Formats: sequence, structure tokens, C-alpha cells
Amino acid sequence: MKSIHTKIKDCIGIILIFLVFNFIISLNVKILAINPDEINVLAIPAKISGNQWYLASKLYYGWGGAIFYYPLFALIKNPITIYRGIILVNSILLSFIPCISYIILEDFFEIYNRKIKLLISFFLGIYPGTFSMAQYGWNETWIRLITWIILFILLKLIYEEKNRKIKSFLLGVLLAYSYTIHGRMIVLIPVIIIIYLYFFISKKRSILSISFYLIGFLLTFFIDKIIKGKLQVWFFVSQKGSLINTFSDTVNNRLNVITDVNTIMSILRAIFSYLFYINITSFGIFALALVLLIKLWKENNTQNLKYTIVGIFSVIGIIFSSIIGALFFAKDFTGTDNFYIYGRYTDHFTSVIILFIIVLIIKKKIDMSNIYQAITITLVHSVFFLLIESNDVNSKMVDVNITTLMSFSPNYVFDTPEKFYMVILLLVIIAVYMLFILNTKIYLALIMGISIYAICDINLGYRRIEKSDKTFEVIENKYQLLQMIKESKKEKISLNFITDGQIPPAIYLMILNGYNVNYTEEFVEQNIFSDREELSLVSESKESFMLDNNIYKLDIKNNKNNKFDLYYKGDELKNILENKKVKAKKHNTYVIPLNNIFTTSDSKELNNGIVKSHSIMYGPYIELRPNHYQIIIKGENLDKDTVSLYITYKNKKNKKIAMGYKVIKKEVNQFIGEIEVNDFIQDFETIIENNSNEDVNIKSMTIIVK
Repeated sequence: MKSIHTKIKDCIGIILIFLVFNFIISLNVKILAINPDEINVLAIPAKISGNQWYLASKLYYGWGGAIFYYPLFALIKNPITIYRGIILVNSILLSFIPCISYIILEDFFEIYNRKIKLLISFFLGIYPGTFSMAQYGWNETWIRLITWIILFILLKLIYEEKNRKIKSFLLGVLLAYSYTIHGRMIVLIPVIIIIYLYFFISKKRSILSISFYLIGFLLTFFIDKIIKGKLQVWFFVSQKGSLINTFSDTVNNRLNVITDVNTIMSILRAIFSYLFYINITSFGIFALALVLLIKLWKENNTQNLKYTIVGIFSVIGIIFSSIIGALFFAKDFTGTDNFYIYGRYTDHFTSVIILFIIVLIIKKKIDMSNIYQAITITLVHSVFFLLIESNDVNSKMVDVNITTLMSFSPNYVFDTPEKFYMVILLLVIIAVYMLFILNTKIYLALIMGISIYAICDINLGYRRIEKSDKTFEVIENKYQLLQMIKESKKEKISLNFITDGQIPPAIYLMILNGYNVNYTEEFVEQNIFSDREELSLVSESKESFMLDNNIYKLDIKNNKNNKFDLYYKGDELKNILENKKVKAKKHNTYVIPLNNIFTTSDSKELNNGIVKSHSIMYGPYIELRPNHYQIIIKGENLDKDTVSLYITYKNKKNKKIAMGYKVIKKEVNQFIGEIEVNDFIQDFETIIENNSNEDVNIKSMTIIVK
């Protein structure tokens, strides 16, 4: 009884420590960061709670973890609070990993020393590739947790005879359910099959009830098919056939690719690189695990069966995950993201492999010859890795795909091969030292490992907050107003999010939850044409696109990092804003910045408004919506017959077209022309051709809606 109380107390303590750290981070995080991995996952609970997100990326990322966020979306209205709640839920989930490892150490490996159990559990739980996953609203949290739950159930099946059918059914459910979280989790199926066969050959008995296992697996798989069909209707109706980014889609689309010799070599290179990532971020422990698993396999001693099974689960799991990861990215190896250096698809097994080695060290001890073999593998692997991969290192490599490695990098970026060399060299030195002291000074090794990983986690937490602040500042001074508007109207408000391509609008779907957000060109235009336009968040560079006699621009100043303006249309919003004393001005006039006007003379930009003799002025290349406009040009020498005005634009097919106009006034100091725009146009251009012998002086150019 005392042992149970101690176990519960220790697990609660572990959960609280993990929760407190991520609670501090969550208080400073406001917005998601990963497109589309977070967006396409959180769109599911958002939809169930009544908020439809349009997904520009048609990649399916799984529903198994996402549905557990539904209560947060249903009960909480503030999107920042929802997202912070997701981080806290993730923190609790990931804190179960050290708790599960704590129980495994005692129940299956007879390690009763409380101090060593706590140190091992912290070391496993604090691994950056696990710990930092809580800070995002995606499936990676669930992937890491379910890996440990399946290992726990597997060990229960092997060493406890009671409730065998229930546990077999549960294992089948969990294996199929892991596939609902992410397609790559199919790797667990062959791993379990190998363990089943190994145990059957060694012990001459089955570890599970096949019939109950299959019932659980097939039932969950059938439910998954039904839910995927529903998700396809909700988000991916344009796709024909199966969803994109599932394992079946990967196999179907890679079969024709992997027949190419170059692609096969790229896949082998990627596998080699993925295994290196796991080895170097685990301080050489993967290499040692490989050596010891082969040794255990050769010895074929039934007394070592439980060690061998954990070894197979972790080592074979990593190898198979590397193969599946390489297949997933077989078409992407030539991109700037550099999918050759990648860890996220494999490192959910890293903490398990660390458990395997530490348990062997404590219970069996390890020959120094095995340590030397692991060090040799690590050194040789490092040399070949650096020779092959260093030239492809670039600053566009995605941080969350190589989290642990990136946490060692100065300035959190690999922008030069030299910086990459430095980090790898540091990790090689740590790995060699750790491998030496693991076998002789286990306490020192664990404390050192925990300290290094803790520093990495602090760095990653700081970078996560920094990333959130940078993304949020784009709409920071509009956020409270957007919340007020949303809460002031019962029906969902349509919001057009119009950018100039500098930011991905989808990244803001969470912070704008509760609005019907349109951010693709097609949907924005449909919204305007169908007269459903209400609220618009628009990049400063798209100001001309909003010109209309019924549109008002809110008087909110921008700063250097906030280049978006808020516009509204309609009496209902007008009344809401006026009641809140929010100032706005009718947006029917656009003054063209003269620095957006160019000439063919020596100076590229319009110099002091001068269009020199026998030169041409052109610009400003803006967008306009359907409307009746006046173009007013003020200056000098505008009335000469040898000074001509032309207007052009580009249509939907990107074809340049001349536009006719009606001359209202042509005087020395002013020109007024009228145009009729019947469709959405881009690259609108006014051309002044000065064929006179005098310079034309342009003082201002204005577009007004009639």
C-alpha cells in the first residue's frame, strides 16, 4: 500500500512539474505557428463546435487527437484562451509518459530505487523532441503518448495472464486508433507482428488473443473509415478518391517514383540521415541499442526476453519509421526545406530506446567492448553524415522538424554549414562522454542528460513565445476590436482576410475563430459579388482594392510590424462601432503614392514628380474591384496635345489589356478621367507619355469612387 501511495505521489509530482513549465509558456503564447499541421488538425474541433475553416492546404493530418480538443472549442469563446488550453492539455498528456515509464521500471523490470526511477522518468520525459511538442496544437503530442501506452499494454499482455482478451482487444483498438492520429503510425503494426513472432518462437505461446485483437482493430479501423468520409465532405470535397497525406495515398503516389534509381538513392540517403538524427540527439544511445539488440538476439536467452522485446519495439520502430518517413517525402527531397535532415517522424521512439539502454545498464551491465562499438558507429556515422548533408544545410529548414537539433543552434537557425558543423561536433563530444559514463556513473549520466535537455527545452520555450509574438503582432492592435465586434453580433460575421502574400492567412484562422473567414482570391471575390461583405482585414498594400462608397476604414494606427487595416460595410456594423465610439472614415478615395510611380528616364522612380521630355511615366500596379472611378491627376503642363494618357490592367488570365476612359477635364494643372471597372482587375496602370519638349510635373494622383 505504501508503495502505491509513493507511486501516485511521484506521478502527481511529475505531472505538476511538467504542467507548471508549459503553463508559463502558455501564458505567453497567443497564436498557432505551424501551417498546415496545426490548422488542419484544429479545423476538426472547430467544425464540430460550429466554426467552418476553409483549408487551403488539402493535406489530411488525422482526427484521433483533434477530437479531444472539442470541449475547449465548445466551452470557451476566446480563441487565445482556447489555444492556451490546448497547450495545457498537451502538457498533461505528455507528463503521462514519464509516469508510464516510472510504472514500467518497477512493475516489469523490478527497479525499486525511487531516486533512480525519478531520474530516469525525468530524463525520458524531458527529451526535447517529446517535451516541446506540447507547445503546438497538433497530433505530435498524441503520437508520443500512444506509443508509450501501446508499449505498456504490450508488456501487460506478456507478463500478466489475467484479462488477456480485454487487453488484446484494447491493443487492437489502440493500434488502429494510432493510425487515426497520423498515417505514419501504421509502423506499429509490423513492429507488433515481429514481437508476436519472436515471442511465439521463443516461448511457444501467443502473447495475445488473435480474435479479440482483430475485433478491436477492425472495429476501430471501420469507424476511422466512416469519420474520414465525413472529413472529406467537410474539408476536402474537391479531392477525388482517397485523402491526401494518408499512408495509402503515400504508397499509391510513390510506387511510380521509387522505380527511379535517383529516387531510390535519395530514400536510402534520407533513412541514413534520419537514423543519424536519432543517434546524435540521444547522445549515441541509438547506436548502443542497435549493438545490444543484435547481441540479445544472438544469445536468444529467454531470461532476457523482456529486454529484447523493448529493444525490438524501439529499434525496429525507429528503423521502420525512418523508412516510412523517407517514403512520405520521396517527392520533396529537392525542396529548400531539406527533408534529408529530419527527426519529427522518428523521434517518438527516442525516449523508449533510452529506456531500453538504461534498464539494461542497471539490470545486466554492459561490456565496454559494446560501448566502444557504439562510439565507433557514432563517429563513422557522423563523418559520413557531415560529408553528405552539410552542403544542403540552409536557413529554411523547418525548426519543428528537427526540434532537438535546432535547440543547440545559436540564433535558432542553421544558416551556414559552419554552424551546423559546430553543433554536430558538440553533440558527438557529448555522445562519446555519455556513452562512457552511462555504464559506470549512471547517476551522473542521468543528471547530465536532464540538465542538457532542460536547457534545450528552455530555449525552445523561449523561441515558441518569440514565434507567437511575431505572428500575433500583425493583428495585435485589431484583436480586441475584432473580439468586441464578434461578441456584439449573434450571427457569424463574414471576414475577408486580404494579404499581399507576405504572410499565410490560414495561420490566423484560430485567432479569428468565430468568424467566417475568406482568404483565397476566389472566396473573397465571391463574398463581394454576393453582397455578403461585412468586415475585412486588409494589407496596406491592398488599400486600393477596398475602394467603395459603402466601405469604411477604421481609424487605427499601424506600426512597422502591423501593416493591416480594418474595414467594414453595412449599417449593422456601423451602429455597433459607433455605439462603441470607434471612429471610421468612408473609404472612397485613394491617393497614389508617387514612389510607386516609375519613369523611363534616367531615374527609375518618379523624381520630384517630374516626367521628363520624351519619357514615359507608368504605375502604380494596384488592384481594383468593380466600380465606377475617377482618376484625378494634378500637376503642370498636363493639357498639351503631345502629352497622352493610357490606362491598362491585367485580367484573370494575366493578359495585359488597354482600358478606355472618358475625359472629364484636361487643363494645364489638372486631368480628370472616368473609367468603368466591371470585374476584379490587377496591375492597374496609368501611363503618361510625354512627347513634348517640356517636362510634365506631377503633384498628385488620386482615384475616387463615383
